Amino acid sequence: MSNERVSIFAKKLTVSEKQISNDRQILINKNQELEQRQIYTEKEASIHLRLSKITLWRLRKAGKISFHRAASKIIYTQADIDSYLESTKRNAFGVTEVCHEK
Repeated sequence: MSNERVSIFAKKLTVSEKQISNDRQILINKNQELEQRQIYTEKEASIHLRLSKITLWRLRKAGKISFHRAASKIIYTQADIDSYLESTKRNAFGVTEVCHEK
């Protein structure tokens, strides 16, 4: 009976390992699909920008970052994020152009 239990456990473990492998592959495929589409959910955008969701909401409310509404979901494109980052870009010491006078 003990060998039988071990055999059953080993089969269940193998099935679990296969399921984990399948789930991992599904997640990898979904991640690649999202990267190709370059569309971010609110959570993904906040992670990408390293901002909290509330800060992202404040930026959106202030009109500082563009967004799109798909049904009740708010989404951001890579272009929206790039535009926001470009608008917040600063040079060292606030200098926009370096002038060299002789």
